[in-house]
Amino acid sequence: MHRLDARVEAGAQFAVTQPVYDEASARMLAEVTRHLGIPVILSILSLRAARHAEFLHQKVAGIAVPEHVRERMSRASDSVAEGAANAREMLAGVEMSGQAGLRKSFQGGGDIMADRKIEVGDVAPDFTLKDQNEGDVTLSDFRGKKVVLSFHPLAWTSVCREQMRDLEKHREDFDRLDAVALGLSVDSVPCKQAWAEAIGVKDTALLADFWPHGGVAQAYDVFREKNGFSERAVFIVEREGVIWFKKIYPTREVPNIEEILKALEDL
Repeated sequence: MHRLDARVEAGAQFAVTQPVYDEASARMLAEVTRHLGIPVILSILSLRAARHAEFLHQKVAGIAVPEHVRERMSRASDSVAEGAANAREMLAGVEMSGQAGLRKSFQGGGDIMADRKIEVGDVAPDFTLKDQNEGDVTLSDFRGKKVVLSFHPLAWTSVCREQMRDLEKHREDFDRLDAVALGLSVDSVPCKQAWAEAIGVKDTALLADFWPHGGVAQAYDVFREKNGFSERAVFIVEREGVIWFKKIYPTREVPNIEEILKALEDL
């Protein structure tokens, strides 16, 4: 079975939903091909054709089109639909990282103008990561609570240390606001465990976004590929799993904990 990490999956989603062929979509298609091979990329293209055939039908639904043109469109649509059915069968053997948007694209749903950027108002991508105690932490398990996702570049650095200590110091404030705070970086579990002990973090989960490397940071569009670590960023996810707050900070700046608490109070 093929395995798509979050970045390749995002590329495949872009390939299916991008409304026009351009340089960016060509690069994405080339990257997905390298990872998955020609049969799967042809399946993605078949699905893309089906999506755009559906889009064109919607556009001409209320327009007076000559009958012979409609007949040709119908025959083409039938052919494309058959190709899309074969494509879905092929892609049934591809294991995806869990992003619902790509599944919808493969299944024929979703918005033809889908955007890969993660913004306020979007459903927060779900994930499961190990914490510093090797326990599994799944975002959707906190449904019904507010969740602070505090991305930081690397353990054993001074700004990241203060960022995580702020979460620990304000644990009672988070409890009062019916919220849970999670720290995320690309470091491994043993690294997070040793670091948590060194900086005195006991009650705040420090999550290892280690493998696929930075996969969650990529899903949230805060992975710095050039550096191999995430931006310093904070997301607040509201009780129903929708992103309420997003801010990316300079790497040398500790996120303002009072700003985060105020956002939680306003939610």
